[in-house]
Amino acid sequence: VMLRFLVLLIATVSAVAAQSCAKGLNTTEITAILKVHNTLRAQISSGNFTAKGQKMPASYKPLVNLTWDCNLERAAAQAVASCKLEPYINPAHGQNTYSHNVTSVIPSPYGQIAAAAGVWADEFAKFGWPTLNYTSAVAKLGVSNATQMAWGLTRKVGCAVALCNANKSSLVVCRYRMKGNKLNRNVYKPKAASG
Repeated sequence: VMLRFLVLLIATVSAVAAQSCAKGLNTTEITAILKVHNTLRAQISSGNFTAKGQKMPASYKPLVNLTWDCNLERAAAQAVASCKLEPYINPAHGQNTYSHNVTSVIPSPYGQIAAAAGVWADEFAKFGWPTLNYTSAVAKLGVSNATQMAWGLTRKVGCAVALCNANKSSLVVCRYRMKGNKLNRNVYKPKAASG
């Protein structure tokens, strides 16, 4: 009976992580977004992540898989509704943004957020990641979206997308709790070097 309870509990917790929100994204989209985020976090955790030729240290403890948060999704949906990116300052929540313009019509918003998350994760490969300490110099590199995805204390994410300009552009916003990108703090705690 106890084993059956644990299996049910694990199945329930797994389902909640990718459960859709009322009037929000569907579970397929949410699962794809979480996969991009959590794949990056798993690669970093294991020490198998390279940023522009530099191997990054493994994390002291595995970075927790992010889970979906309906409140963050709703806040992101409000942020994209006007198709204008407004400055966002919130001490509790981080934010990543992405705008994509095309000459043809974007047929569907689906896939836009997961694609944006892929672009954010690729910032490390494109611009590098010289130090785990999030300094103003690191921020200026253009990796702040990626460091938010990798932030060790972040646990929740919620995202939204809007098609704008007669469906010729998309605006993506993801909100995160706990907020990352705090100056002069490590993105995550590295595993101690063996000596």
